Amino acid sequence: MAPAGPLPSESYLRLVERHGARIADPAARLRFVRSAREAYVPGLPGWAYVVRSDPPAIRVRRLPLGGAGALAVLLLLGLVRATATRDAAVPPAASIRPVNQALPRVWLVEKTGRQELYSNGLRIEERHAAKTSPRRYRAFARRSFELSEPRTRPAGIVFHSSESPLAPFEAVHNARLKHQGSELLEYVVRNAAYHFLIDRFGRVFRVVAEGDSANHAGNSVWADAEWIYLNLNHSFLAVSFEAQTGTGSGSCPANPAQVQAARVLVEMLRGRYGIPPENCVTHAQVSVNAASHAIGYHTDWGRDFPFREIGLPDGYRDALPSITAFGFGYDAAFLTAIGGQVWPGLLRSEEQVLRDAAAGGLTPAAYRKRLQRWYRELAARARMDNTQGEDHEQGM
Repeated sequence: MAPAGPLPSESYLRLVERHGARIADPAARLRFVRSAREAYVPGLPGWAYVVRSDPPAIRVRRLPLGGAGALAVLLLLGLVRATATRDAAVPPAASIRPVNQALPRVWLVEKTGRQELYSNGLRIEERHAAKTSPRRYRAFARRSFELSEPRTRPAGIVFHSSESPLAPFEAVHNARLKHQGSELLEYVVRNAAYHFLIDRFGRVFRVVAEGDSANHAGNSVWADAEWIYLNLNHSFLAVSFEAQTGTGSGSCPANPAQVQAARVLVEMLRGRYGIPPENCVTHAQVSVNAASHAIGYHTDWGRDFPFREIGLPDGYRDALPSITAFGFGYDAAFLTAIGGQVWPGLLRSEEQVLRDAAAGGLTPAAYRKRLQRWYRELAARARMDNTQGEDHEQGM
């Protein structure tokens, strides 16, 4: 497609980045970047971009390019510079605690009919494991969109929470805790919902055999540097915590025993399958509504996932491929569902869309529509390809 007009000037992009970095509140910064994305009109002479300070936004106003009009723009920009905070919404990468990126070396020590023991202390209860269909999927090359050869090795891990009823985690509720855990395990095995479940006592149960697919991700999108993965039931393993991760007063995120169990489980899985840390993601990061092109159809672990405690980089800093590669969006309801704590990755996603639209000579809205069309085409190709079979997802 031919460019819609000349590329925006470097000064416009610098304007967006400079003023965006001075907005301390992530939600306000996100609104500012989105206003810049919508305000840009390529190839339209005589228009000036006006930066407002309250609320922070970029607007297009027809002004003469010289004389009083230019002076008005300069005065407005000066007002923003004088009043905006200098705190960056996204801290530099150096402020993130370094994480060991090397693949862990973990081996199987002992296997019985009921349990596996590993060298890092991991114990997996396996007497309940279900069999489904063998894992077999194909990924799309990120640059060419060509399909890979069929694969059977998992590409990553999706972290879930059960969102099931939970008793207070106290000794006086032991009977209820055990009963709820037993009922949950029976349910997820019956529905082949995950590969692993970590109960509230830190026990790890194999739900579905590692070589099979599980019904955990449904419509979903992720990508690494080389490959795009659609509908992750087959391509990613599923690890669920018996927990509630919403924003209500009854939320019960993972306790220390569960976090420790997840750490040694992830060590084993990453070492066994060569899974890179950037492909260890939460359900909220990958779940999409394919019909409305919106992210966050499911929002479990939309906040407070213990990436660092489990030995992983902070995944909330990563740009979302559903936005940058396929133009998906979100609304205020999504931000509310994740507790109003805007992920740095959302900010980076919006800024990336703005840059890529400029590089292609398109308005951000037109560019996003193009990306959405690509998603529909790839999703149709994935459905035609019978490698993965029928993908569906349970309500957890």
